[in-house]
Amino acid sequence: MYNGSMAYLSITVDHIQDVDIFEQAGAEEFIFALKESCFTSAKLFTKEDLIHLKQGKMKKRKMAILMNRLFSQFDILQAQKDLEDLLKAGIESILFSDPGLLKKAKELGKMECMVYSPETLVTSSWDAQVWMNFGLQKAVISPLLTESEIVAISSIVPHLSLPIHGYQMMAVSKRHLLSAYRNYTHLNHDLVRNQHLWIQEVHRDGHMPIYEDDFGTVIYTDFVLQSFKHIQKFVTIGVERLEMNAHYLSTEENKQAIEAYVKILNGSSGEEVEESYRKAFSDLPLEDGYYGQKTIR
Repeated sequence: MYNGSMAYLSITVDHIQDVDIFEQAGAEEFIFALKESCFTSAKLFTKEDLIHLKQGKMKKRKMAILMNRLFSQFDILQAQKDLEDLLKAGIESILFSDPGLLKKAKELGKMECMVYSPETLVTSSWDAQVWMNFGLQKAVISPLLTESEIVAISSIVPHLSLPIHGYQMMAVSKRHLLSAYRNYTHLNHDLVRNQHLWIQEVHRDGHMPIYEDDFGTVIYTDFVLQSFKHIQKFVTIGVERLEMNAHYLSTEENKQAIEAYVKILNGSSGEEVEESYRKAFSDLPLEDGYYGQKTIR
């Protein structure tokens, strides 16, 4: 908590050794992606790995498990079993989008562990309130909204979560777009599960990370979202969970970003902290996203 607020920083983890570094910097929750359960380019962990971590290194740390894929009728039962096993192991939060997982959590009496995280779909107070009425722990607001839209939603619905830093998911498709491109162009390169690929639109300079696995293709923003000048307003209005997307950024870039937000939440000037971070990482395409304008540019 910072200055008496209920806010806390949550960050994705690709490397176990980063947990200690991120915690010392000020992060309080750590997000791990569950294998075969996500739309993400983040490192994937097996259920057994995650349970082992909760029983050992993460025993006294808050863990959130990303399970944001929509499951078919053929694999929802296994996903529900994974959910049950993770919750029984003591996992504090499950980030989900499939109502089938919500049904299972209700049967288990664990609705307070569920965080509705459909990437860009929570765009109004009505959206957020509908899901929070189920008794969820949190719902995640879309990061592709203006500052005024975020403030409006958060002022009506309490206990919400907001992505504040990192590359943000722009699109997801169940189609294997990179494989289709490779077949069409006869490329002799491995494009599947390759975390070093970017695409560029004809009329834009930015490079968008793109990633394909067995479940489809995800595309991220061509900029790194930063919220240094906005974070204090969001926390004041009631946003509690501040989510940082670590992948495609270095450990040092993430560490200093956490430290920067902690400084702001403890009273430092957002403008001064942003200036310092920009100087330290001048090559990063830092932007405040759509806080000042609608999504369509």
